[in-house]
Amino acid sequence: AGTIVGTTIDATTDFTIDGLVITADTITNDAALTVDVATDIELNADGGQVSIKDDTANHFLFDCDNTQFKIYDDTNANDFFTITIAAEGVTTLATTDADTVVGHLILDADGDIVLSADGDQIKMDDGTTTRFVFNVDSTPEIDVTGAFIVDGSSTITLDAVSNIDFFVNSREVFKVDTTGHIFLHTAAQNLEE
Repeated sequence: AGTIVGTTIDATTDFTIDGLVITADTITNDAALTVDVATDIELNADGGQVSIKDDTANHFLFDCDNTQFKIYDDTNANDFFTITIAAEGVTTLATTDADTVVGHLILDADGDIVLSADGDQIKMDDGTTTRFVFNVDSTPEIDVTGAFIVDGSSTITLDAVSNIDFFVNSREVFKVDTTGHIFLHTAAQNLEE
């Protein structure tokens, strides 16, 4: 085989190596294609979009214009999951179900799930109203918007190293102290165990 020497290779239509064909805008291959480099790989798309497809079906989109990564369902491209980064590093994980509201997000960890909030709050809402605020500072607290029911399929246990207090509208109505005494309406009388 000969050696190609020079800085320019001028092909009128395409450049072919076995099953690999390079044209002005496209590289195609009739078998698996491996890119193996000794250092980094840079993809620089001035149009802002980098797609990974299976034939014509969308599977992954790197949206550089909106700093967003999108993963499509392999049967319906209108169902997808996105990771979006905004100013200050605010990150949103979002699912989109094209025709219903069952685009659930499942965390399935082979180990623990850790939520670490340096801002001291973890919030849960129903899409419009914040229902739970978990304050995770040095005095943890759960704030609830709406009626709150504790419904257990077995025993519910409250275990405190100090008193257990029950309040209604900021008024203490029930207390159990560390000796097992039960106090009603903060009165001196108590119900002993």
